[in-house]
Amino acid sequence: TDRLNDLPGSIAKSTTGEVLAVWSKESGNSRSDTGTSLKIGSLSNGTWTLGADLDTPDHYSGEARIVFDTDNEPWIFYTRADVSAINQTSSINAMRTAFTNTNIYFVHRVGGVWSAPAATAAGCPRWAGGRRGARTGAARIWPSG
Repeated sequence: TDRLNDLPGSIAKSTTGEVLAVWSKESGNSRSDTGTSLKIGSLSNGTWTLGADLDTPDHYSGEARIVFDTDNEPWIFYTRADVSAINQTSSINAMRTAFTNTNIYFVHRVGGVWSAPAATAAGCPRWAGGRRGARTGAARIWPSG
């Protein structure tokens, strides 16, 4: 039984009918890998299939949003904090500092191959604009129209 927490994510459908979902999943390892991995799933003929992790649990990844560009290639934007130096025995201040020092990252698929995670901006506080604003912030960086 899977007892690890799945964090909220998003689902998108391309104009060609491809359906993808993205979310973060806690590592469940209390000694290392305190963070979350970035997961991708695809829907085909009514069945969901889990793909390879798009980011490792060396980080805390959250607020993932997925969109398709005009070429029907998916882009995923999410917040990521480096939590590699903390574990469940770390001080509250060390954990707070690690979890709130986030940047906005993205991965992009071209020709069926996902890019490595890359930062879009540095020093973006996780809670900028309040919790509600931070949850939707990654989706807002995508240009409209």
